[in-house]
Amino acid sequence: MDTGMGNKGALTLVVMAAGMGSRYGGEKQVAGLGPRGEWLMDYALYDAHLAGFSQAVVITRASLLTSLEATLRARWGSRYALHMVVQPTLGRSKPWGTTHAVLCTEDHVQTPFAVVNADDYYGRAAFHSLAQFLRAQSPSSTHWALVGYRLGDTLSPSGQVSRGVCAVDADARLIGIREHIGIERTSDGHGLDTATQEPLNAESIVSMNCWGFTPALFECARTRWGDFYAAPQSDTRAEWHL
Repeated sequence: MDTGMGNKGALTLVVMAAGMGSRYGGEKQVAGLGPRGEWLMDYALYDAHLAGFSQAVVITRASLLTSLEATLRARWGSRYALHMVVQPTLGRSKPWGTTHAVLCTEDHVQTPFAVVNADDYYGRAAFHSLAQFLRAQSPSSTHWALVGYRLGDTLSPSGQVSRGVCAVDADARLIGIREHIGIERTSDGHGLDTATQEPLNAESIVSMNCWGFTPALFECARTRWGDFYAAPQSDTRAEWHL
């Protein structure tokens, strides 16, 4: 099967499906939400395929691997060169975060690539925008991208969410991301960080982990991840985010 590796214009979709779903109370990655039991991941795979992505790498936990792979190969094996990767726990039950997850895909990613969560819905336009951006990058480029969303459009009336609020300069360049855990939707449609009681404007741009990278990311991320993993951790749930 043609993997798309090394082909000019080839694009890879990396799907992060190793999360524990502790707040959800179950396996969000395989929750049937569509009219025929489709997963949110199916929508991402479908929309990315329409945008021209031809290879998919799915990162998951060992406990989900067998069932996840069987279903994904049945549904998507004819449209994607599909690879499954297990994110090791490295001595604890909770995964080590998104940077570590993406690093686990390095052996399978030689093209510009998008990174998304398995349990979020991004919309078709996000994948077309990323495809257009990524096709303009060489594999060695360190010009990367994030698809941002309006905070008010990502809040749930049914409970709290976690979001990374983006700081962006006048040229739409990402300066930083500040993580907020436990954002509640207020009656006027804005957000409230329930831990700090900080109000968050509905117009704020937030990250939903919809990224565009080149393989040059791996060298940068490997160094930073190594420093993080080697440092003493007072919080056994600490994660290194993209």
